[in-house]
Amino acid sequence: MKPLFVRMKNGHCTVHWPRLVAFAAVVLIVTTAIVEGLSFLLTHTLSVGALVVALVFAALIVVRAMVRAVSYQEEELEMTVGPS
Repeated sequence: MKPLFVRMKNGHCTVHWPRLVAFAAVVLIVTTAIVEGLSFLLTHTLSVGALVVALVFAALIVVRAMVRAVSYQEEELEMTVGPS
Protein backbone atom coordinates (compact mmCIF):
# COMPACT_ATOMS: atom_id res chain seq x y z
CA MET A 1 0.00 0.00 0.00
CA LYS A 2 1.33 3.43 -0.91
CA PRO A 3 2.11 5.64 2.11
CA LEU A 4 -0.03 8.76 2.28
CA PHE A 5 2.11 11.03 4.42
CA VAL A 6 5.69 9.78 3.87
CA ARG A 7 7.98 10.55 0.93
CA MET A 8 11.64 9.96 0.13
CA LYS A 9 13.76 13.11 -0.01
CA ASN A 10 17.55 12.99 -0.42
CA GLY A 11 17.62 9.36 0.70
CA HIS A 12 15.62 10.02 3.88
CA CYS A 13 11.99 9.48 4.75
CA THR A 14 10.13 12.76 5.18
CA VAL A 15 6.76 13.09 6.90
CA HIS A 16 4.42 15.67 5.35
CA TRP A 17 3.12 17.21 8.59
CA PRO A 18 0.74 19.78 7.07
CA ARG A 19 -1.01 17.03 5.12
CA LEU A 20 -1.17 14.83 8.23
CA VAL A 21 -2.61 17.67 10.36
CA ALA A 22 -5.19 18.43 7.65
CA PHE A 23 -6.14 14.74 7.60
CA ALA A 24 -6.53 14.78 11.39
CA ALA A 25 -8.79 17.84 11.26
CA VAL A 26 -10.98 16.35 8.53
CA VAL A 27 -11.29 13.04 10.39
CA LEU A 28 -12.24 14.85 13.59
CA ILE A 29 -14.89 16.98 11.88
CA VAL A 30 -16.40 14.19 9.79
CA THR A 31 -16.48 11.66 12.63
CA THR A 32 -18.08 14.16 14.99
CA ALA A 33 -20.68 15.16 12.40
CA ILE A 34 -21.61 11.56 11.62
CA VAL A 35 -21.89 10.39 15.23
CA GLU A 36 -23.74 13.51 16.41
CA GLY A 37 -26.04 13.28 13.38
CA LEU A 38 -26.89 9.67 14.14
CA SER A 39 -27.44 10.51 17.79
CA PHE A 40 -29.71 13.40 16.86
CA LEU A 41 -31.71 11.22 14.47
CA LEU A 42 -32.23 8.56 17.13
CA THR A 43 -32.87 10.72 20.22
CA HIS A 44 -33.86 14.13 18.77
CA THR A 45 -31.36 15.85 21.09
CA LEU A 46 -27.65 16.58 20.90
CA SER A 47 -25.62 14.40 23.22
CA VAL A 48 -22.33 14.89 25.05
CA GLY A 49 -21.91 11.11 25.15
CA ALA A 50 -22.05 10.94 21.36
CA LEU A 51 -19.44 13.69 21.19
CA VAL A 52 -17.12 11.71 23.47
CA VAL A 53 -17.60 8.57 21.37
CA ALA A 54 -16.82 10.54 18.20
CA LEU A 55 -13.68 12.02 19.73
CA VAL A 56 -12.47 8.57 20.84
CA PHE A 57 -13.00 7.09 17.37
CA ALA A 58 -11.34 10.07 15.71
CA ALA A 59 -8.40 9.91 18.11
CA LEU A 60 -7.88 6.21 17.34
CA ILE A 61 -7.88 6.86 13.60
CA VAL A 62 -5.53 9.85 13.86
CA VAL A 63 -3.09 8.16 16.25
CA ARG A 64 -2.94 5.11 13.99
CA ALA A 65 -2.15 7.31 10.97
CA MET A 66 0.51 9.26 12.88
CA VAL A 67 2.23 6.16 14.23
CA ARG A 68 2.20 4.60 10.79
CA ALA A 69 3.74 7.73 9.24
CA VAL A 70 6.40 8.24 11.91
CA SER A 71 7.46 4.59 12.14
CA TYR A 72 7.61 3.97 8.38
CA GLN A 73 10.82 2.16 7.42
CA GLU A 74 12.87 3.08 4.37
CA GLU A 75 12.83 -0.53 3.13
CA GLU A 76 9.02 -0.59 3.22
CA LEU A 77 8.89 2.66 1.27
CA GLU A 78 11.22 1.32 -1.41
CA MET A 79 9.17 -1.86 -1.72
CA THR A 80 5.92 0.07 -2.26
CA VAL A 81 7.42 2.60 -4.66
CA GLY A 82 9.52 0.12 -6.62
CA PRO A 83 13.06 0.23 -7.94
CA SER A 84 14.42 3.59 -9.05
